[in-house]
Amino acid sequence: MLHADALVRCTRGPTCYPVDDGRDPAMAANFTLDEASEQLIRTLVSSGRYASASDVVRDGLRLVEEREQTRAATLAALRTDIQAGLDSGPPEIHDMAAVKAEARARRTSRKQP
Repeated sequence: MLHADALVRCTRGPTCYPVDDGRDPAMAANFTLDEASEQLIRTLVSSGRYASASDVVRDGLRLVEEREQTRAATLAALRTDIQAGLDSGPPEIHDMAAVKAEARARRTSRKQP
């Protein structure tokens, strides 16, 4: 039986259920884990890397939070760049052959001493 400290207790099989330990009941939750996830938790706890299933879940939630913060920062930067592009004025038509030729000339000039 996996014990996620006192908040969530996992029975034999993939079902977990909340335990009344005086904590805010709004934070209690039910979790259904597939066999692979349950086995991963068991392996991590039995290896000594984590003290409990709850520690594994908390670490996983920290990783999700970090990923969401990174995603939010990336989206904010993208929105800023889009707005800067919109604020830069109307688009201009460019001759792509000329743009490529200019880029190649710059690259060639950097290679030569």
